[in-house]
Amino acid sequence: MAKATKKKAVKIKEAKPIVRSYPEHRYNLPLGFAVAFIVNFIFYLAGLAPTVTFEDSGELIAAAYTVGVPHEPGYPLFTMLGKLFTLLPFGDIAYRVNLMSAVFSALGAAFVYLIAVYLMDALTAADQKTFSFRRRLFPSYMAAGIASVAVGLSPSYFSQSVITEVYALNNFFTGALLFILMKWYRLNCQAAQSPENYSEPRKKWFYIYSLCCGLTLTNHHTALIFVPLGLIFILIVNRRFLFDAPLLLKALAAFFIGLLPYLYLPLASSANPAMDWGDPESWTNFWRVVTRHQYGLDIDKPRSAQVLLSQIGLHYQLLAEQFRWVWIAAGIGGLIWIWKKNRALFYLTLLFAFFTGPLVAYVTNVDITIKDPFAIAEQKALVSVMYLPFYMYWGVLAAVTLFYMYDFLLVKFRFILAAAWLLGLTVYAFYYGYTGFRSETMGAYHYVSGYKDNLFKITEPNAFVLVNWDPFAFTMMYYQMVEKQRPDMIFIDVELLRRTWYINMLRHQYPDFMEKCQAETDAFLSAVKPFEDKEKFDPNFIQSKYIGMINTMIDRAYVERPVYLTIYYPIRPLENGIAPGYKKESVLVAQRLIKENDRIPDVDISSLNFEDLLNPMKPKDRMANMLKNYYAILFAERAIGLESSRPTEAINLYVKAVELAESPVIRNNIQKRYQFYRNAVKF
Repeated sequence: MAKATKKKAVKIKEAKPIVRSYPEHRYNLPLGFAVAFIVNFIFYLAGLAPTVTFEDSGELIAAAYTVGVPHEPGYPLFTMLGKLFTLLPFGDIAYRVNLMSAVFSALGAAFVYLIAVYLMDALTAADQKTFSFRRRLFPSYMAAGIASVAVGLSPSYFSQSVITEVYALNNFFTGALLFILMKWYRLNCQAAQSPENYSEPRKKWFYIYSLCCGLTLTNHHTALIFVPLGLIFILIVNRRFLFDAPLLLKALAAFFIGLLPYLYLPLASSANPAMDWGDPESWTNFWRVVTRHQYGLDIDKPRSAQVLLSQIGLHYQLLAEQFRWVWIAAGIGGLIWIWKKNRALFYLTLLFAFFTGPLVAYVTNVDITIKDPFAIAEQKALVSVMYLPFYMYWGVLAAVTLFYMYDFLLVKFRFILAAAWLLGLTVYAFYYGYTGFRSETMGAYHYVSGYKDNLFKITEPNAFVLVNWDPFAFTMMYYQMVEKQRPDMIFIDVELLRRTWYINMLRHQYPDFMEKCQAETDAFLSAVKPFEDKEKFDPNFIQSKYIGMINTMIDRAYVERPVYLTIYYPIRPLENGIAPGYKKESVLVAQRLIKENDRIPDVDISSLNFEDLLNPMKPKDRMANMLKNYYAILFAERAIGLESSRPTEAINLYVKAVELAESPVIRNNIQKRYQFYRNAVKF
């Protein structure tokens, strides 16, 4: 009889749940945050613009100082914080608000440090390795610190940290919101293992995230991405978390509390401040300001797939201009490591990369077909700052690679070699950060005040000046509204004259003069009303009333005031039909309108100062180079006007014009005219 065979019992091992453990940083994390802030802040302080700069700076400072309303969408949070900085007891008003940018950008760079540390904690939380200082903490602190410096001293980030602009505050909120998401994720993982200890803190940080989403929207609308980003990420990680009606209601309440700074706009406007963009006292005007009615978006403009891909390609080209190849490669490596170690955080990375990359390229719709190199530089500079959140996260991705390379060297070789790797990269980051600092520093940026001084010297008392470009208009807003210089002069932006609110603002600022033009301004306001109310309108009728209003202002002013134009023709020429009965004569820093039989005004060129612009040792941004081109055109115009009457002076002006011209196109045109003239008069 066959023996019965014994069957061995098969033991089935149960899969152990993944246990995620996180280090207790205690005092190390706040200390690292403080060090990252101080290091970046020292660089920003050293490169801080001493006074007002071009572009939006003058207008934003004027709005903060006068408790007014700047351009749409009104930037209420920035304006209120800016007002607090104007109360500092040192430096001029512009310097104080510039300092605000340095503070908030340094905080944003410090948040990069925190995000990187928390990300590396999350990637290694399931590895069950020791949390020794040498193995986990030292490399994460060092890699995060290097990332903070690399981001903080990158060209676009640094450039927005030393002037008055809204992007520094946006940097702060970008860092804070990403850190809060990482904090929530950490607490969510801990709550899975210990719900009694971590469930409530997880909810609290979600409320903080909601509040900050609202607050950041009162500074810059690009922050809207954090609403879908946070919700999608939470759904990926723990969809049940959001299936809680009381939680969502509290979060929504926190979000709307964050939006409360928008109440500043109608309150400030009701006091009729000197700067009152959009006049947001009524609900209609308030909504127009908040939704950027004046500017709109170009997303409806048709474009081919090839153009869109080129715009996205420009985004990555700009990324390459921010970081050296080491950081670019490290960022790609960090993306790979996150994919291998933590899919939830990988999806967060992809979401954030999409919202801050291709989506921004689609919305901004930058014109990449421009041939003029200066116009291209202008477009790139305008769009590059929109990608700052992406640059910040790229620094975090790079930190991941630095961390894992350290771990590889530590395991395969020795601690001393691994530490040398991080220390060497620290030196590398500071070295290239310093080169970026030298190219982007604004510590000796006096080009705006130099332009103002030259204009004030050339313009006679009670001058009437028409401008049509923000850098010139906003500069004069600052000097008149904040510094109280040249109150005798009237400055009018002909482009803003298309808006009802601007005419109302001028009536408060220059009541006597505007009263003399009331019939024509009223006629234009009546004509433009259907357009502003989105009713049927006749564009030709509006344009005729607009041109008529401007020409009436010129005629009324000319009776008792010298009339000047500051127009940068290569970018925005003066519209046809303006000042038809006048000659435009260059006075080197502006154009003077004169009647046909009037004498060309004399100019004392020795009283004007162009030394900073002509000094090759002083760094110049694109706006300083624009100013050089502006002067070069005016010098050449005056030379042409003096060719027959004062040939020697004309020759000297041509030489100076060629020296000033920064654009090759403008320089070549002036040289051709100069050579033709020399040959004609046989010099």
